[in-house]
Amino acid sequence: MTATEMRSAGAAGGKTGLLGSLFTQVLIALLLGIVIGVVAPETAQGLKFFSDACLKLISPAPATCARSAVSASRRWSISRA
Repeated sequence: MTATEMRSAGAAGGKTGLLGSLFTQVLIALLLGIVIGVVAPETAQGLKFFSDACLKLISPAPATCARSAVSASRRWSISRA
């Protein structure tokens, strides 16, 4: 299967099942984090590395999206003039 076929299969709703939705996966992870934090706080503190790593990966994304939007709007206004 080529990359194009895989993308079109994913866009057509190829993922099914309980864990197919990203929303469901995030919700399960959130609930699991809360349960671990309440039941075993010392274990939750040991897992803080994953939280920090995730935040470091996500934090540049809003700035990149904003830069792309500004750049695209500038290109659009120049091409329309």
